[in-house]
Amino acid sequence: LPVSETEFIAGIESLECRYRHHAHFEKLSPDLEWYYDGAHNPEAMESLIEQVEFMRNRRDPVWILSMMKDKAVAELLENFLPYTNVYYIETGSERCAKRNQILSILPNTRVFSSENPEFLKLLDGFKSKLVIFAGSFYFYSEVKKWMASLKSSDQAKNTGLRR
Repeated sequence: LPVSETEFIAGIESLECRYRHHAHFEKLSPDLEWYYDGAHNPEAMESLIEQVEFMRNRRDPVWILSMMKDKAVAELLENFLPYTNVYYIETGSERCAKRNQILSILPNTRVFSSENPEFLKLLDGFKSKLVIFAGSFYFYSEVKKWMASLKSSDQAKNTGLRR
C-alpha cells in the first residue's frame, strides 16, 4: 500500500496512543519495576532476556512465566536455567503447558495455579524486585487482573480497611 512519508511518521507517532496495551515490554506500574512482554518463541525470548540483562543492574530478576503447550519447548525454556527466581503459572486454559512439561526442563521452577491465592501473597513480596511476566499474549489479561487486585489491596491497607 502506498503510504506517504507524512502518513508513515504520523502512524508511528500515534502508535503508543492507539495501541497502549500491546504487551511488548510494557511497564505495568509507575511504582514498580514490573514489566510484561508477550515473548513466546525462542527468538523473542532471547531478545527479551538480552533487554532484561542490560537493565537489571546486578539485581536478580524474578521471572513469572505462562505459556501454551506448543511454545513450552526446551529451546525456549532453557534460557531460564541460569536464573534462580523462576515461577510458572498454570492457567485454566486447555492449551496451557502443564506443570510436568515445565518441570521436565526447568526442575527448580516453582509452579502455581493462577487460581492459587498464595501466589498473590507471593507477588506482594516482590514489590521491590525487578519482575518480568512473559511467555504468552494470553497471559496478559491474567497479569492485569493481579495488578488490579494488588492495587486494591494496597488501597485497603492505606485506608486502614481489611479485605
